[in-house]
Amino acid sequence: MVTIHVTRLIGSCDCSDIREYLSENDLTRFDGMKTQWARERFLFTRKFVYQILAQELNLNFSEISFSVDEMGKPYLAQLETFFDFSISHSDQILAVGTSSASKIGVDVEDLKPANSSVQLSSIFSEKELRLLSLNEPCDLSKYWTMKESFMKLNGLGLSIDPREVEVIDVEHPRYVGSQELPYKEAFCQTTCPQAIAILSVALPSCKDGPITTKFY
Repeated sequence: MVTIHVTRLIGSCDCSDIREYLSENDLTRFDGMKTQWARERFLFTRKFVYQILAQELNLNFSEISFSVDEMGKPYLAQLETFFDFSISHSDQILAVGTSSASKIGVDVEDLKPANSSVQLSSIFSEKELRLLSLNEPCDLSKYWTMKESFMKLNGLGLSIDPREVEVIDVEHPRYVGSQELPYKEAFCQTTCPQAIAILSVALPSCKDGPITTKFY
């Protein structure tokens, strides 16, 4: 089962109770934040993630313990059955994707116009720039989230050159570079939560769905 949990990212709430469950690394990050706004958003994000994982796995907060792989991706090492999750947030939206069927990659970005300050040639190959439409306000965010969700599915994040992830087929991004990856091609579904952001979900295959989205 694949579920995407989506909420508005806010900072004006009391989430201080989650601090007792945070890892030493998270506490160090929290203590290093310079503004109250950043600290509140950080705690809100962590509490939402804990709530979703506790709900999905029928665990108490105290039973959730994160490990981190060599690429910095968090996972739950103590589980006896397969379970994968992917976390992403923009300035306004927080998304947690969970899957008991396959690996998953999730990315969310606020809507950005194609004429923004982003250097398109650093994201898209020459072939993509010729064939893709980048005229609508959502186009840049759509194609970028497809690329990043694909990279997160492979567990490599931005260590892959985004120009080597081809998104000409909007449902099936594929890798055209020379690295050995777990998945050279994927199934991708894109939505527009609350009309303020673009959310892309990448799975190894469409057979690993269906994808259910829940809003909070």
